[in-house]
Formats: sequence, C-alpha cells, structure tokens
Amino acid sequence: GWGEPLLNPNFLEFFKQISEYKPQIFVLTNGLLLNEEISLQLLEGGLAFLNFSFDSTTPEKYNKIRRGSDFHKVLKNIKTFVSLKKQLNLEKPYLRMVFVGMRENIEEFPKFVELAHELGMNEAKMVYMIAYGNDMEKQILYHSKELTNAILDKAGQRAKELGIKLTIPDRFSKAIHETAHHKPC
Repeated sequence: GWGEPLLNPNFLEFFKQISEYKPQIFVLTNGLLLNEEISLQLLEGGLAFLNFSFDSTTPEKYNKIRRGSDFHKVLKNIKTFVSLKKQLNLEKPYLRMVFVGMRENIEEFPKFVELAHELGMNEAKMVYMIAYGNDMEKQILYHSKELTNAILDKAGQRAKELGIKLTIPDRFSKAIHETAHHKPC
C-alpha cells in the first residue's frame, strides 16, 4: 500500500519473517528513516526492489515539497545504502528513484536523472502528481503540456547519454482523450 513503511515500529520484524520465504519484496520509502541498521537488515534479508521518492535536486525545493523531510539527511541515507550494497557485493536490490512531476519541479527532471545516475540507481522514474484538492490544481502538469513534453524529451536524451533506465508517463497529446487508455473525467 501507500505510505511510509519505515514508520511502522514492527517493519523490520515483518520484513525478517517474510524474507525467510524468499519472496520478491518491494519497498517504497522517502528515505528519511533509512538508517544504516535498517539498510543492513534489508540488504542481508534479500530485498529485491527499493524505490526512493525524491522530488527535487535542490534542498530548498525538496524541503518545501516534502514538508518535514531533510534533503541532506535523505541524500546521506541513500548514499549509505548504496555504499553498503557495494561493500556487500550484492546485485539486489534493484534501485529506483521516483520523481513526482509537478509544475513547481518539472524543469529539474533532467537534473534528477543525472542525480539518480550519480547515486548509483538502476532507474529514474517520473510519475505525474495527482491533485487531491483545489489548492494543488495549479501544480498539475496538464496545464503545462508543451513544457512537460519538452522536459521529458530532454530527460530521455540525458538518460540515454548516461546509460540509466528511464521510465516516464505518457506524453501529453491533443488526442489524449481519444485513446482507449485515457478517458475524460
């Protein structure tokens, strides 16, 4: 489900119990609580996939978007995790950084791809922000279609140059409501 799994005080106990059965465990975290102890337990427990939500390449904007978080601490936690993975000479987990694209940060997305590469991620991914209230409506990218498409193209080119996998949402088109996958609300 959604939410921050590391907030659960029993998370590591659950992880240990489940990992005994050798499933493909997937964790999505904002990285704020991912300390060295948790990192080691995830790595030694055979975690298969780890996604980091990370919505800006600058401390000011990141801390504004992710209220209550700490850009520098999260970055340190990610670096520590990647370093431990290398020290243990592990192939898994597959590492992905996920960027929630919105008007406030979309122009940073090519730099986000570069950051994901620098940090040792296997993949950079962008998803569109969903507005859950009228106060968020100005941030949705539907109102910035041409800019968004141009940024996605630029990020795609940068990912190709760096050799990092990139997953992006569908580009905006004039015929978006005519496709079988997208219907008007």
